[in-house]
Amino acid sequence: MAQYLKHYFGDRKNRSSFEEADSLENWQGSVFDRNGEKIAVYRDGEGQLHAVSAVCRHLKCIVGWNASEHTWDCPCHGSRYQADGKVIHGPAKKDLPAITI
Repeated sequence: MAQYLKHYFGDRKNRSSFEEADSLENWQGSVFDRNGEKIAVYRDGEGQLHAVSAVCRHLKCIVGWNASEHTWDCPCHGSRYQADGKVIHGPAKKDLPAITI
């Protein structure tokens, strides 16, 4: 429970501004803040930016980019999502919603 609370509250602080998403290189991802909304952004191999909600659909922790697997991973309970937000592994059962950027 303590680990969950640490991530639930701690991962919401100190996020880069959404304007910094342009600095991502191909196959990089990061979580940014846009007016209080946490957005998971990655740049594909062709240089196109894509964004999904960074809030895990299980218990609302903030996902992080797994550079070796090119996935969004939740530090709280292990849910994993494809770069486009589709669930790979639960306990989350719903995909991360797409965000228009």
